[in-house]
Amino acid sequence: MTFPGGSGAALQVLRADRFVSLGQELLRECGPDALAAVKPEVAGEISRGNSQSVQALREAQAGHQQYVARVLAFMAEYQLLVLPTVLAPPFPAGKRWLTEHLGVSFAEYTDWLVLTFALSLAPLPVLSLPCGVMPGSNLPIGMQLVGPPGSDAQLLTVAAAYERAHPWVNRVPRDPA
Repeated sequence: MTFPGGSGAALQVLRADRFVSLGQELLRECGPDALAAVKPEVAGEISRGNSQSVQALREAQAGHQQYVARVLAFMAEYQLLVLPTVLAPPFPAGKRWLTEHLGVSFAEYTDWLVLTFALSLAPLPVLSLPCGVMPGSNLPIGMQLVGPPGSDAQLLTVAAAYERAHPWVNRVPRDPA
């Protein structure tokens, strides 16, 4: 993801910085072998965070501030934004992450989640709820509801009304295999 005024790596820099504290907590709570037990992507984030420069972090933070300002300006015009939770349908549980979908390659393990995490980076209420199943597979799909700052109660009211009208939770298989 590219923040306005920032590089394409801005999000990666901020994410890796946050993982550094996670790594420190793991080491403190579980000992020196703890990092060997986490998945490679997490260990990679911690390593990237430990090796990046203060200047890179400052630039990423500035880009994030610009991004938040743009998102807030956009949401000032709307009461509700509805969009898919993720870019792709469910994939096999044994697959670690999507590397490609519909001809688009994903270089980072989080790239296919852009619709989810992009909104989480702004101070907005966001929730995801089931909205149906993939035709022919019966695998669940979800949608996100996004409101302007401070609209948490209204967003929950909308979600509850949708769930009453469309009780997908009762139809989604518990064992999608």
